[in-house]
Amino acid sequence: MIQKNKKSQIIEEIFKYGLVLVLAGIVVATGYKFIASIKENACQSEIAKFELDLRGIGNNVRLGEKEIRSYKAPCNVDRIYIFDINKSINPDSFEGMPIIKDSLETGGSNNVFLVKDSQVVGLFYAGIIEIDSPHYICFSTLGGDMGFYLEGKARATKVSAAPGQKLCS
Repeated sequence: MIQKNKKSQIIEEIFKYGLVLVLAGIVVATGYKFIASIKENACQSEIAKFELDLRGIGNNVRLGEKEIRSYKAPCNVDRIYIFDINKSINPDSFEGMPIIKDSLETGGSNNVFLVKDSQVVGLFYAGIIEIDSPHYICFSTLGGDMGFYLEGKARATKVSAAPGQKLCS
């Protein structure tokens, strides 16, 4: 019978535990990346659904008719901006958000911006929207929901905040 000395047994045990730790680390890192990927895909799906819900926002609102709409904010966004892009809006008010500022300066066609942690995570065109001065509304969505009135106009749909809706300060 061959006997190993104590020193080689200790080295062998350290090697085994080290190998187990490395493999466990690889499994955890791969799992973390997989979960992050699933969350990102779920977030993009929520944004796409929200865009579909808001696209053509006033198509079903007749002239003079007023209705209230409520939506769940996608991806736990902090703020949702809706702009009347047919009016002049001061882009300097959006220094901290270069995507919005650039869109206003260049006359971009997107009129809805989803913002999370001061980063735009989604943007799209929702239709011809009319908003009173300052020609945009910023909904604070920290509670998860947003609500607004739609009023049918001749060539646009007027958007205004619903009672009790938190607006950005």
